[in-house]
Amino acid sequence: MSERKFKFVGDRENATYRHEIYLNDGKVEVLDGYSKHKNHDEPLDKEKCLVGYISRIIANGYLSKSQYMVFYKHGKAGKENDEMLVELHCQGYKLHGIAETMFDLKNYLQQVYTKIHKGQNYTEVKPITAKSFSPDLFKIKGQFKNQAELDNYCEGLKTKGVPYGRVQGFYYAYLKVHPLNSVNEANEVKNIENLVNSNLGHMIRR
Repeated sequence: MSERKFKFVGDRENATYRHEIYLNDGKVEVLDGYSKHKNHDEPLDKEKCLVGYISRIIANGYLSKSQYMVFYKHGKAGKENDEMLVELHCQGYKLHGIAETMFDLKNYLQQVYTKIHKGQNYTEVKPITAKSFSPDLFKIKGQFKNQAELDNYCEGLKTKGVPYGRVQGFYYAYLKVHPLNSVNEANEVKNIENLVNSNLGHMIRR
């Protein structure tokens, strides 16, 4: 008796991410789907979840079959309010928001497109994910009331052994997604620049 082929059934209600694929043949206007299977849990590491999700679709050859693919942070307020994270087409990719700090995702996509540009088989590229670290910027909005609290959090990440590049990426991403308010905006910008250029570097590397 032959084994039954695994069929992925997306969990629209509980998935962290979703995608839209615009196919070349035009038979289907948009092929959409979700990162979570109805009968399986997603990885707790949301970077690992997104990398695995995208790699599954790429491994099935959809970069060649489509004109354009886009991945979103899936929310509860309707598709029109979902945040775009990754855009893919046959010649390149673009990252947005928190995805810009996902170094494992960047490395994986760079390997894929290197294969494509060399005319090699890109579907065999496997993602390599580092030790779990992907703070969810969507959940920690408002966690830091001021610059000092954000600085202390970054120092705590460094103490836990999180790589410098990831801490720096988180720092920039948080300020981009959730700008800290300041009475004097000019001083706020100056303080941020000074921290990034001096204090943060010393804090993480020492």
